Amino acid sequence: MSNPHSTVHYLVPRAELASDEDLKKLSERGITKSKLPLIRKQDPGIKDLSFSVGQVVKFYRQSQVTGKEEEFFRLIVE
Repeated sequence: MSNPHSTVHYLVPRAELASDEDLKKLSERGITKSKLPLIRKQDPGIKDLSFSVGQVVKFYRQSQVTGKEEEFFRLIVE
């Protein structure tokens, strides 16, 4: 039986919208939205979530090296 929610799988990193605080921290490090890697709105990891083009998504994943949870960001495009 297939899972109807593509985001509920151990290989799909947890995703949420980046907060204003996250965007401020990125800006302080010299990282603007235009410098972020892109992710398409129809990407299987986020297509079931109600995100819009132009928003920044914050993903969490376990590092295979350190074992700690790490954050990474993507800009949503069409």
